[in-house]
Amino acid sequence: MDMTEFSIIVPVYNVENYLKRCLDSIKAQTYADYEVILIDDGSLDASGSICDAYVEQDNRFKVIHKENGGLAAARNTGLAAAVGKYIVFLDSDDDLEKEALAKIRETMNNGCYDIGSFAARRIDEKRHFLYELRFDDMVGERVFDSKSRERFLWQDFLQYKAGWEVCFHVFCRDIIETHHIRFDEQVKYAEDIPFTFQYMLYVSRWVKMPDILYNYTLRDSSLSRQVRTQDVLEGILYVDYNLMCRGLNGEQQILLYGALLYYFRDFLLKGNGKENGIEGLREALRESEHAKFHRERLRRLRWRERSLQKLYGQEQGREFHRMICRLQKGMGMRV
Repeated sequence: MDMTEFSIIVPVYNVENYLKRCLDSIKAQTYADYEVILIDDGSLDASGSICDAYVEQDNRFKVIHKENGGLAAARNTGLAAAVGKYIVFLDSDDDLEKEALAKIRETMNNGCYDIGSFAARRIDEKRHFLYELRFDDMVGERVFDSKSRERFLWQDFLQYKAGWEVCFHVFCRDIIETHHIRFDEQVKYAEDIPFTFQYMLYVSRWVKMPDILYNYTLRDSSLSRQVRTQDVLEGILYVDYNLMCRGLNGEQQILLYGALLYYFRDFLLKGNGKENGIEGLREALRESEHAKFHRERLRRLRWRERSLQKLYGQEQGREFHRMICRLQKGMGMRV
Protein backbone atom coordinates (compact mmCIF):
# COMPACT_ATOMS: atom_id res chain seq x y z
CA MET A 1 0.00 0.00 0.00
CA ASP A 2 1.37 3.42 -0.96
CA MET A 3 2.16 5.91 1.81
CA THR A 4 -0.34 8.72 2.35
CA GLU A 5 1.18 11.94 1.07
CA PHE A 6 0.08 14.35 3.84
CA SER A 7 -0.80 14.05 7.50
CA ILE A 8 -2.61 17.22 8.58
CA ILE A 9 -2.51 17.60 12.36
CA VAL A 10 -5.26 19.80 13.83
CA PRO A 11 -5.32 20.40 17.62
CA VAL A 12 -8.85 21.31 18.71
CA TYR A 13 -9.94 23.11 21.86
CA ASN A 14 -13.19 25.10 22.28
CA VAL A 15 -13.35 26.39 18.70
CA GLU A 16 -16.92 25.47 17.73
CA ASN A 17 -17.39 28.78 15.89
CA TYR A 18 -14.32 28.31 13.69
CA LEU A 19 -13.80 24.58 13.34
CA LYS A 20 -16.12 23.89 10.40
CA ARG A 21 -14.45 26.57 8.31
CA CYS A 22 -11.08 25.05 9.10
CA LEU A 23 -12.12 21.50 8.24
CA ASP A 24 -14.06 22.55 5.14
CA SER A 25 -10.90 24.21 3.83
CA ILE A 26 -9.21 20.80 4.02
CA LYS A 27 -12.08 19.02 2.26
CA ALA A 28 -11.95 21.66 -0.49
CA GLN A 29 -8.31 20.87 -1.35
CA THR A 30 -7.64 20.16 -5.01
CA TYR A 31 -5.17 17.44 -3.95
CA ALA A 32 -6.90 14.61 -2.13
CA ASP A 33 -4.26 12.16 -0.82
CA TYR A 34 -4.18 13.15 2.83
CA GLU A 35 -5.24 12.12 6.30
CA VAL A 36 -6.55 14.55 8.89
CA ILE A 37 -5.76 13.85 12.54
CA LEU A 38 -8.03 15.84 14.85
CA ILE A 39 -6.93 15.98 18.48
CA ASP A 40 -9.84 17.06 20.66
CA ASP A 41 -7.93 18.37 23.66
CA GLY A 42 -10.74 18.11 26.20
CA SER A 43 -13.04 20.67 24.56
CA LEU A 44 -15.93 21.89 26.69
CA ASP A 45 -18.07 23.11 23.79
CA ALA A 46 -19.39 21.34 20.68
CA SER A 47 -15.95 21.00 19.07
CA GLY A 48 -15.68 17.28 19.88
CA SER A 49 -19.06 16.55 18.30
CA ILE A 50 -18.09 18.51 15.19
CA CYS A 51 -14.95 16.38 14.90
CA ASP A 52 -17.04 13.20 15.19
CA ALA A 53 -19.37 14.39 12.43
CA TYR A 54 -16.50 14.93 9.98
CA VAL A 55 -15.07 11.51 10.81
CA GLU A 56 -18.46 9.98 9.98
CA GLN A 57 -18.59 11.84 6.65
CA ASP A 58 -15.05 11.24 5.40
CA ASN A 59 -12.77 8.28 6.15
CA ARG A 60 -9.68 10.46 5.70
CA PHE A 61 -10.59 12.19 8.97
CA LYS A 62 -9.64 10.65 12.32
CA VAL A 63 -10.26 12.01 15.80
CA ILE A 64 -8.51 11.40 19.10
CA HIS A 65 -10.40 12.60 22.18
CA LYS A 66 -8.10 13.23 25.15
CA GLU A 67 -7.93 15.11 28.42
CA ASN A 68 -6.77 18.69 28.14
CA GLY A 69 -2.98 18.81 28.02
CA GLY A 70 -2.16 21.89 26.00
CA LEU A 71 -1.12 22.60 22.43
CA ALA A 72 2.30 20.92 22.57
CA ALA A 73 0.87 17.67 23.94
CA ALA A 74 -1.94 17.69 21.37
CA ARG A 75 0.52 18.10 18.50
CA ASN A 76 2.70 15.31 19.90
CA THR A 77 -0.36 13.06 20.01
CA GLY A 78 -0.97 13.86 16.36
CA LEU A 79 2.64 13.12 15.42
CA ALA A 80 2.46 9.72 17.12
CA ALA A 81 -0.59 8.80 15.03
CA ALA A 82 0.59 10.23 11.69
CA VAL A 83 1.51 8.00 8.74
CA GLY A 84 1.96 10.56 5.95
CA LYS A 85 5.12 11.40 4.05
CA TYR A 86 4.72 15.08 4.90
CA ILE A 87 3.43 16.72 8.09
CA VAL A 88 1.28 19.86 7.95
CA PHE A 89 0.19 21.62 11.16
CA LEU A 90 -3.10 23.52 10.97
CA ASP A 91 -4.56 25.40 13.93
CA SER A 92 -8.29 24.86 14.32
CA ASP A 93 -9.25 28.52 13.97
CA ASP A 94 -7.19 28.92 10.78
CA ASP A 95 -7.69 27.56 7.26
CA LEU A 96 -5.85 26.62 4.07
CA GLU A 97 -6.13 27.99 0.56
CA LYS A 98 -7.70 25.32 -1.68
CA GLU A 99 -4.53 24.87 -3.77
CA ALA A 100 -2.27 24.60 -0.71
CA LEU A 101 -1.57 20.86 -0.69
CA ALA A 102 -1.23 20.66 -4.47
CA LYS A 103 1.33 23.46 -4.57
CA ILE A 104 3.25 22.11 -1.58
CA ARG A 105 3.41 18.61 -3.08
CA GLU A 106 4.57 19.82 -6.48
CA THR A 107 7.31 21.99 -4.97
CA MET A 108 8.54 19.47 -2.40
CA ASN A 109 8.67 16.51 -4.77
CA ASN A 110 10.27 18.44 -7.63
CA GLY A 111 13.20 19.50 -5.46
CA CYS A 112 13.40 16.63 -2.94
CA TYR A 113 13.38 19.21 -0.15
CA ASP A 114 13.58 18.43 3.56
CA ILE A 115 11.37 21.37 4.55
CA GLY A 116 9.16 23.80 2.69
CA SER A 117 7.92 27.19 3.86
CA PHE A 118 5.12 29.37 2.52
CA ALA A 119 3.50 32.74 3.07
CA ALA A 120 0.43 33.41 5.21
CA ARG A 121 -2.34 35.97 5.40
CA ARG A 122 -3.27 37.42 8.80
CA ILE A 123 -7.02 38.04 9.16
CA ASP A 124 -9.35 39.02 12.00
CA GLU A 125 -12.36 37.10 13.27
CA LYS A 126 -14.57 38.63 10.58
CA ARG A 127 -12.02 37.60 7.92
CA HIS A 128 -10.91 41.17 7.30
CA PHE A 129 -7.39 41.30 5.92
CA LEU A 130 -4.76 42.60 8.38
CA TYR A 131 -1.37 41.94 6.79
CA GLU A 132 0.76 39.34 5.04
CA LEU A 133 3.57 37.23 6.48
CA ARG A 134 5.68 36.69 3.38
CA PHE A 135 9.42 36.60 4.25
CA ASP A 136 10.12 37.59 0.63
CA ASP A 137 13.86 37.95 1.21
CA MET A 138 14.01 34.19 1.68
CA VAL A 139 12.04 33.05 -1.41
CA GLY A 140 13.83 30.31 -3.34
CA GLU A 141 15.89 27.32 -2.30
CA ARG A 142 18.85 26.81 0.00
CA VAL A 143 21.22 23.84 -0.01
CA PHE A 144 23.11 23.49 3.28
CA ASP A 145 26.31 21.96 4.49
CA SER A 146 27.14 22.15 8.20
CA LYS A 147 28.69 25.63 8.00
CA SER A 148 26.04 27.25 5.80
CA ARG A 149 23.29 25.68 7.94
CA GLU A 150 24.79 27.26 11.06
CA ARG A 151 24.98 30.65 9.31
CA PHE A 152 21.35 30.31 8.25
CA LEU A 153 20.19 29.47 11.77
CA TRP A 154 21.99 32.42 13.37
CA GLN A 155 21.72 35.04 10.63
CA ASP A 156 18.26 34.24 9.29
CA PHE A 157 16.21 31.85 11.39
CA LEU A 158 16.78 33.50 14.76
CA GLN A 159 16.07 36.90 13.22
CA TYR A 160 12.63 35.61 12.17
CA LYS A 161 13.43 35.94 8.47
CA ALA A 162 11.90 32.56 7.67
CA GLY A 163 9.19 32.27 10.33
CA TRP A 164 9.26 30.13 13.47
CA GLU A 165 5.62 29.01 13.46
CA VAL A 166 5.21 25.35 12.49
CA CYS A 167 2.01 26.19 10.62
CA PHE A 168 4.04 28.07 7.99
CA HIS A 169 6.14 25.01 7.10
CA VAL A 170 5.73 21.49 5.78
CA PHE A 171 7.94 18.86 7.43
CA CYS A 172 9.16 15.40 6.40
CA ARG A 173 7.87 12.83 8.86
CA ASP A 174 10.93 10.65 8.28
CA ILE A 175 13.24 13.36 9.68
CA ILE A 176 10.93 13.95 12.65
CA GLU A 177 10.84 10.25 13.55
CA THR A 178 14.49 9.48 12.80
CA HIS A 179 15.65 12.22 15.17
CA HIS A 180 12.79 11.87 17.70
CA ILE A 181 11.73 15.52 17.37
CA ARG A 182 8.77 16.49 19.53
CA PHE A 183 7.26 19.60 21.11
CA ASP A 184 8.39 20.43 24.64
CA GLU A 185 5.22 20.02 26.69
CA GLN A 186 6.58 22.19 29.51
CA VAL A 187 6.64 25.27 27.31
CA LYS A 188 3.47 27.36 27.59
CA TYR A 189 4.51 29.92 25.00
CA ALA A 190 6.71 29.84 21.89
CA GLU A 191 6.70 26.04 21.78
CA ASP A 192 7.15 26.23 17.98
CA ILE A 193 10.68 27.65 18.22
CA PRO A 194 12.60 24.69 19.72
CA PHE A 195 10.72 22.24 17.48
CA THR A 196 11.48 24.11 14.25
CA PHE A 197 15.03 24.94 15.32
CA GLN A 198 15.77 21.33 16.22
CA TYR A 199 14.29 20.14 12.92
CA MET A 200 16.43 22.62 10.97
CA LEU A 201 19.57 21.02 12.43
CA TYR A 202 18.94 18.05 10.11
CA VAL A 203 17.88 19.91 6.96
CA SER A 204 20.03 19.79 3.84
CA ARG A 205 17.59 21.26 1.31
CA TRP A 206 15.07 24.00 2.12
CA VAL A 207 12.66 25.90 -0.13
CA LYS A 208 10.57 29.02 0.49
CA MET A 209 7.49 29.25 -1.72
CA PRO A 210 6.16 32.72 -2.60
CA ASP A 211 2.52 31.61 -2.42
CA ILE A 212 0.10 32.58 0.35
CA LEU A 213 -1.29 29.19 1.36
CA TYR A 214 -2.40 29.75 4.96
CA ASN A 215 -4.99 32.05 6.56
CA TYR A 216 -3.97 32.90 10.11
CA THR A 217 -6.83 34.17 12.31
CA LEU A 218 -6.17 36.69 15.07
CA ARG A 219 -8.82 36.19 17.75
CA ASP A 220 -9.45 38.42 20.76
CA SER A 221 -9.73 35.27 22.86
CA SER A 222 -6.78 33.48 21.30
CA LEU A 223 -3.90 32.08 23.35
CA SER A 224 -1.55 34.85 22.25
CA ARG A 225 -3.88 37.45 23.75
CA GLN A 226 -4.14 35.68 27.13
CA VAL A 227 -0.56 34.73 27.94
CA ARG A 228 0.96 36.49 30.95
CA THR A 229 4.34 38.22 30.82
CA GLN A 230 5.65 35.56 33.22
CA ASP A 231 4.57 32.84 30.78
CA VAL A 232 6.54 34.52 27.99
CA LEU A 233 9.62 34.75 30.21
CA GLU A 234 9.27 31.09 31.15
CA GLY A 235 8.89 30.26 27.47
CA ILE A 236 12.13 32.10 26.73
CA LEU A 237 13.81 30.21 29.57
CA TYR A 238 12.70 26.80 28.34
CA VAL A 239 13.56 27.54 24.72
CA ASP A 240 16.98 28.84 25.75
CA TYR A 241 17.68 25.76 27.86
CA ASN A 242 16.27 23.34 25.28
CA LEU A 243 18.48 24.70 22.51
CA MET A 244 21.48 25.11 24.82
CA CYS A 245 21.35 21.34 25.28
CA ARG A 246 21.79 20.97 21.51
CA GLY A 247 25.46 21.89 21.85
CA LEU A 248 25.38 25.67 21.36
CA ASN A 249 28.51 27.49 22.49
CA GLY A 250 28.46 30.29 25.06
CA GLU A 251 28.28 33.14 22.54
CA GLN A 252 25.42 31.45 20.69
CA GLN A 253 23.51 30.92 23.93
CA ILE A 254 23.69 34.62 24.79
CA LEU A 255 22.66 35.73 21.30
CA LEU A 256 19.84 33.16 21.34
CA TYR A 257 18.48 34.69 24.55
CA GLY A 258 18.79 38.12 22.93
CA ALA A 259 16.97 36.92 19.81
CA LEU A 260 14.06 35.61 21.87
CA LEU A 261 13.87 38.76 23.97
CA TYR A 262 14.07 40.89 20.82
CA TYR A 263 11.34 38.93 19.05
CA PHE A 264 8.94 39.07 21.99
CA ARG A 265 9.76 42.64 23.03
CA ASP A 266 6.54 44.08 21.57
CA PHE A 267 4.46 41.64 23.60
CA LEU A 268 6.60 42.09 26.70
CA LEU A 269 6.30 45.87 26.50
CA LYS A 270 2.56 45.92 25.89
CA GLY A 271 0.37 47.90 28.25
CA ASN A 272 -0.37 51.57 28.75
CA GLY A 273 2.57 52.87 26.80
CA LYS A 274 6.20 51.86 26.57
CA GLU A 275 7.21 53.16 30.02
CA ASN A 276 4.60 51.10 31.85
CA GLY A 277 5.51 48.13 29.69
CA ILE A 278 9.19 48.31 30.66
CA GLU A 279 8.26 48.63 34.33
CA GLY A 280 5.97 45.61 34.01
CA LEU A 281 8.76 43.61 32.43
CA ARG A 282 11.21 44.70 35.16
CA GLU A 283 8.76 43.55 37.80
CA ALA A 284 8.22 40.22 36.05
CA LEU A 285 11.98 39.69 35.81
CA ARG A 286 12.48 40.53 39.49
CA GLU A 287 9.67 38.20 40.59
CA SER A 288 10.66 35.31 38.35
CA GLU A 289 11.86 32.22 40.21
CA HIS A 290 14.63 32.21 37.59
CA ALA A 291 15.60 35.86 38.14
CA LYS A 292 19.25 34.89 38.59
CA PHE A 293 19.28 33.26 35.14
CA HIS A 294 17.70 36.31 33.47
CA ARG A 295 20.04 38.67 35.34
CA GLU A 296 23.11 36.79 34.11
CA ARG A 297 21.83 36.65 30.52
CA LEU A 298 21.12 40.40 30.53
CA ARG A 299 24.53 41.16 32.01
CA ARG A 300 26.34 39.22 29.31
CA LEU A 301 24.08 40.53 26.57
CA ARG A 302 24.80 44.14 27.53
CA TRP A 303 28.45 43.73 26.50
CA ARG A 304 27.48 42.66 22.99
CA GLU A 305 26.18 45.95 21.60
CA ARG A 306 28.11 45.54 18.35
CA SER A 307 26.76 42.03 17.85
CA LEU A 308 23.22 43.32 18.43
CA GLN A 309 23.69 46.09 15.86
CA LYS A 310 25.05 43.58 13.37
CA LEU A 311 22.07 41.29 13.90
CA TYR A 312 19.25 43.84 14.00
CA GLY A 313 20.68 46.88 12.25
CA GLN A 314 22.38 49.88 13.84
CA GLU A 315 19.28 51.79 14.93
CA GLN A 316 17.23 48.81 16.16
CA GLY A 317 20.32 47.29 17.77
CA ARG A 318 21.00 50.47 19.74
CA GLU A 319 17.38 50.77 20.85
CA PHE A 320 17.35 47.13 21.96
CA HIS A 321 20.64 47.65 23.82
CA ARG A 322 19.17 50.67 25.65
CA MET A 323 16.19 48.54 26.68
CA ILE A 324 18.55 45.88 28.07
CA CYS A 325 20.44 48.52 30.09
CA ARG A 326 17.19 49.86 31.54
CA LEU A 327 16.05 46.37 32.48
CA GLN A 328 19.39 45.74 34.18
CA LYS A 329 19.06 48.94 36.17
CA GLY A 330 15.52 48.01 37.17
CA MET A 331 16.79 44.70 38.54
CA GLY A 332 19.34 46.47 40.74
CA MET A 333 22.30 45.66 38.51
CA ARG A 334 25.17 47.99 37.73
CA VAL A 335 24.99 49.54 34.26
